[in-house]
Amino acid sequence: MTERQALQKRRQILLGKLAEAADEIKRIDDRLTFLLEGRKPGSGAA
Repeated sequence: MTERQALQKRRQILLGKLAEAADEIKRIDDRLTFLLEGRKPGSGAA
């Protein structure tokens, strides 16, 4: 494997990990939004 090929492979791996992290951040953000919706003024939550 040439250095260029190795770098391309590493780039693909890192992009995959970045996509996984972005998906996890989206899931966390969605969950926090869901949990906090009930705490908005006028929502009836205590």
